[in-house]
Formats: sequence, structure tokens, C-alpha cells
Amino acid sequence: MFTITVWLIFFVPSFISLSDFNYLLIKFSPVLQAVLSWHSDRFIVDITGIYGIDSINGFSIWWSMFILAIYFSIVVIIGIKVVKNIEIFERD
Repeated sequence: MFTITVWLIFFVPSFISLSDFNYLLIKFSPVLQAVLSWHSDRFIVDITGIYGIDSINGFSIWWSMFILAIYFSIVVIIGIKVVKNIEIFERD
């Protein structure tokens, strides 16, 4: 657990730009990870720039995959705990 905590302290801030505090909620919302036009990756900005859609600095595809992996892991862990607590009754 200590290793994971140290990793999170040193690794996650490289993805989060605190200068854009208004966009922090968007960066952590699992529903908004699919809005590709807001991502700041170059290949997306080249396409969305034609239409005048602004991107959010520091909101990359890698960040979306990272945050969705964390949320998915949390759901799996909770699911495993729920399944372990289910009592199975035998029917006659």
C-alpha cells in the first residue's frame, strides 16, 4: 500500500495541471472522458481546431485511460467484495 501511495503522489500530479482548476471536475468525471473534442492531444486539436472547438490543457487521451482504469478497478474491487458476501441458499 505504501508503494501505491508514493506512486500516486509522484505520478498523478504530472497529469493534473492545477492552473486550470476550473477544469479539474471535468478531468475526474468518468462520463466526460469520452468527449474527445476537449482532449488536448495534437491529432485531435488539429481536427477540432478547424471547427473552433477549444481543448482543455492537460486533458489527454492518456489521462482519460488512466482515470478510467482507476474507476474500473474500484468497481471490480467493490464487485468482488459484494460477490463474496452473497449467501447462496440451496433449494430443495
